[in-house]
Amino acid sequence: MTQPEAVVVYIKIGGIQDYIFSSNRLRENIGASYLVKRATSCPDNGLEGWIDPSETEAEVIFAGGGNACILFYSMKQAKLWVRQYSLRVLREAAGLRFAIGMSAQFAYDPDQHDIKIYINQAHSDVNQAQNSYTTIPATLGLGVTAACRSTGLVATLQRNQVVGVPRDPGDYPISREIVAKTKVASKTSAQIDLAMNDLLQQINAFEKINQKYSIPRDFDDFGRTTGKYSYLAVVHADGNGIGNLVRMLAYISTSNKHYIQFYRQVSELINTLGAAAMNATVDFFGQNIVNPAFKELTHHLERDPDTGNPFFPLRPLVYGGDDITFVCDARVAFHVTEVLLAQFTEQSRELIEKLKRKFPEETTSFPNELSACAGITIFRTHYPFARAYDLAEELCKSAKDLSSRLTGKKQSALDWQIAPSGRIHTLAELRQVEYALNASETLTLRPVMLEQTSQTWRTWANVKRAIQNFNRPWLERRNKLIAFQDVNRQGKQATEHWQANLREPLTLTQFAGVQHQDAWATDDVIEAGTLPKQLALYFDVIELMEHYPPLAEVQGV
Repeated sequence: MTQPEAVVVYIKIGGIQDYIFSSNRLRENIGASYLVKRATSCPDNGLEGWIDPSETEAEVIFAGGGNACILFYSMKQAKLWVRQYSLRVLREAAGLRFAIGMSAQFAYDPDQHDIKIYINQAHSDVNQAQNSYTTIPATLGLGVTAACRSTGLVATLQRNQVVGVPRDPGDYPISREIVAKTKVASKTSAQIDLAMNDLLQQINAFEKINQKYSIPRDFDDFGRTTGKYSYLAVVHADGNGIGNLVRMLAYISTSNKHYIQFYRQVSELINTLGAAAMNATVDFFGQNIVNPAFKELTHHLERDPDTGNPFFPLRPLVYGGDDITFVCDARVAFHVTEVLLAQFTEQSRELIEKLKRKFPEETTSFPNELSACAGITIFRTHYPFARAYDLAEELCKSAKDLSSRLTGKKQSALDWQIAPSGRIHTLAELRQVEYALNASETLTLRPVMLEQTSQTWRTWANVKRAIQNFNRPWLERRNKLIAFQDVNRQGKQATEHWQANLREPLTLTQFAGVQHQDAWATDDVIEAGTLPKQLALYFDVIELMEHYPPLAEVQGV
C-alpha cells in the first residue's frame, strides 16, 4: 500500500565535541554526553530517548551517534513532530546545536526500491541547513547580572540549587546550558541521576563494581597521592572503517522494507559496538584493580562521603557508536586502552558475524572485523581538561594516520603524550619543539601499532616489553635513567659515546624487528619525499615508566 504524502526527516547534531568537552568540569562533560545521546536515541532500556514518533504514522530508520532518520507517512505529521522535537531540545538541552532536513514528498511503497533516494535527499538537506547555520549572539544580561563560570553567559541559577548541596563554599553561578548538563548528571535524595542510570544500563560491568566502589562524577573524586602522583588520563578511541560500512549501504539493491530493516541493523551494530568494547574493558579492570601493581593507587583512592566506598578510578564519558572516551588514573590508562582496542576488534567480529548470518546477500562485501585507534593524554589533575581532550583527539588522528599508511586501517594503533604546561602547541609543533633534534634525528618513536606486525617495529608490544624489562634492573637506578635520557637529547653519536664509556655495559631490551640495534634505530615508516630518520628507542620508554606499572600476572594479558 502506497503512502502518497510520505517524507524522510533527517536530524543531525552539530558541534558535538565542543558541546561535550568545552567544559573543564567532569560533571558537565558527563551531562552533555548524556544529552547528546538522548537527543538522537529511541526510548530503550530506561533511556528517555527523544526520537519517539510512536504516536504518529512513522518508522525510525536509524537513530544514534548524533544522527537520526525517520520515515513519516504524512507531511503534516512530520512537521508537527519536528516542531515538538525542536521545542524539547531547546528547553531541555540548552546550547545543543541541531539541524533538521527533509526530503521531497513521495509515494512510499514498501515493495519499491527508491527509499535510498529520499534518505539521500534528506541527508543533503540537513547538511545544507547545518552549513548555513548562523550563530546568533546570546542575549546578555541587562543591569546587574552574574556570569556563568563555564560559558561566560548570563547565569540563571547557583550550582548548589541543581546539585542539591545547600552549603558548599565552592558554589558558583551557572547558565541555562550548564543547568541542563548538571541536572542530568546529579543525583537527588530520591534517585540516582539519569546519566548514571544510563551508564549502569549500557555498561553492566559497573553493576558488580558499584557494590564496592562509587563511580566518579567530578575530577576531585579520582584518587591521587599527594606530593607524589597526581596524573589523570583522557583516552579517546575511534573506530576504523565505520564510514565504509555506511557508504556500502548505497550499493544495496533490495525492497524499501528490507532496506530499512538492514539499515536499522547496521545502525544498531555501530551503536552497540562501543558500549560492548567499553563493557569488556571495565570488566577487565574491575577484576584486576586488586593487582599488587596498583597498590599505590588503590591505597589513596578518595571515598564517597555518601556511601563510604572508594571511588573507582575510571569513568566513561562517551561509549556509544564507534567513538569512545573515558577518564582514568594515568597509571591504568595504557592497560585498559590496550584491552579496549583488542575488545573493539573482538566485539566487532561477533556483531558482524551475526549481521552476516541475518543478511547474507547484503553483507558479501562487509569486512569480518573492524579495528580502532586511540590517543592518550596524560595530564595533571588541575590541567584544563578541554585542552587535554583536544590533544587526545589529535593523538588519535595521528594513530589513525599510521594505521592507514601501513595497514589500510585494518589494524589498531595508538599515540600518547604527557600534556605540556605553558605555551599551547599543536601536536605536530609539540613533537617538533620537544623531540626533534635535527632533520634526521628525533627522540620519539610515536605513534605505534598495537600488536607486533611485519609492517614496522614501531609497536606498543615492543615499548611495553622494554618498560617491563627496564623496571627490573633499573628500579633503584633512577639517576642512571635520567642520565641516559639526557644524553639521548644530544643525539645518536653522543649516546653511543656515553654507552662506550660506561664502567658496566648497559643492558637494553631488544626491539623485535630491528636489525643491528643499539639505543637508536632507523625508522622503517618513511613518508613520501623524506629520508629515513634515526629514532631514540628508549626515550619514550623511560618517560612512561612512572605512568605504566607492569602487570606481569594480570588476568587476560
